[in-house]
Amino acid sequence: MAGGSASNTSNARAWRRPSESSVGYRYFVSDKARKRFNDIFLKKGGKMIERNIDINDFASSGIKQQFTLRGWLGLCSKNEKSHPMMVREFFANVTEVDIVNGFFFTYVRGLQLRFSVDTVRNILQLPVVEDPQWPFAPEISPDREEVFRELTDHVATHLADLSQGLMAPQFRMLHKIVCNSIEPVDHIHSVPISRAHFLYAVGLGYSVDLGKKIWTHIFQYAKRPPGTAGIPFASLLTRFMLDENVPTLPDEPTIIPMRAIDSATERLSTAQNATLLKAKRPSFLYPSKYPSLVPLFPPVHAPQDYNPPWNDNSSTSQDAPPASASASNVPPPPSLDPVSGGFSFSLEVMDLIRQQFGFWNSRMDGLEERFEAYETKFESISAYHSQFSESFSVLQNALSSMASQIAKMESRIDMDYTSPVEEDEEDDDPLDED
Repeated sequence: MAGGSASNTSNARAWRRPSESSVGYRYFVSDKARKRFNDIFLKKGGKMIERNIDINDFASSGIKQQFTLRGWLGLCSKNEKSHPMMVREFFANVTEVDIVNGFFFTYVRGLQLRFSVDTVRNILQLPVVEDPQWPFAPEISPDREEVFRELTDHVATHLADLSQGLMAPQFRMLHKIVCNSIEPVDHIHSVPISRAHFLYAVGLGYSVDLGKKIWTHIFQYAKRPPGTAGIPFASLLTRFMLDENVPTLPDEPTIIPMRAIDSATERLSTAQNATLLKAKRPSFLYPSKYPSLVPLFPPVHAPQDYNPPWNDNSSTSQDAPPASASASNVPPPPSLDPVSGGFSFSLEVMDLIRQQFGFWNSRMDGLEERFEAYETKFESISAYHSQFSESFSVLQNALSSMASQIAKMESRIDMDYTSPVEEDEEDDDPLDED
């Protein structure tokens, strides 16, 4: 088996602290695993992040149709009660990882468990995706500005951070689903750039190996837990461990999921919805630059009653017909035309240049700090070299002194010591005979 055999792990003796025996089967593969359990995972709250998804409520934005074609409907249901102590122990005892083949081993209550990409696929009934289009190859991957432009319906591009409230309604609801079942997190108001790229790929219909995506996120959480207060994948991992006959304890605490995500979730998020509607209208609509790939699935789109915030008809009366489904189908107002609005376009370009200058200036500051750090290291190396040279010089002088002392001792021995042969020769001298 690639990445190490199971026999090595099976021979590992589970470690159990006697003082913890009264609260159940808390087995750990090492003292480090026990420490991670107590210091990190045990402090995670008893909140269950996963919720069921009423996918039928998202037909108007194309999310239901796309999830059906992708084979992701198993992601939306069967989230039942979970056993948080079992899940914490699962994360603490992760060992012997094979990232290439997508599996790792862990111990839960003395049982060795093998958790793989296929395990995730089987539980969530996800298909195997050959040659997924996402992650994009570096040469065709869209830049940060292009991703933000698509997610915000052309309203914002040059942002330091993207908030959920700035996204178009179809991406905002897709983001809630991702933060619920694919990358479970507590705080969903901010959107990191890695998640923004994932939303971009899913929303536009590019193929994704979701089983591998979820498995990788579980492994990354086990090794480097983020600051999230809840326990991610509690329902998924509980279902897996119960299928593997991991024993439960009498009166063991469980947690149940909150109410399902549905159309009411969007209506009740008034604070999040108001942000995009109050956004400043752009002076120019840049054309989209999509990757040179043909998406395998239809893209998600805004609901029929959505009117882009940059549209002049955004304040139409109730008797007026609903706006178009997406900004791409609504021609920009004359005031946004790049020819007639040349002055505004120049201001936009100047603002872009100013932001780029600030970006490169910050990069140069970062390089300057790195050079200073290298200079400090070189000074330390120079100081070590000087100390070595001085020590070597002292050693050389000591050796020279020892050599001169040895030479003096040899000369004194030659002067004080007379050979017996020489004495015999002196006694046999014929001049001394009578």
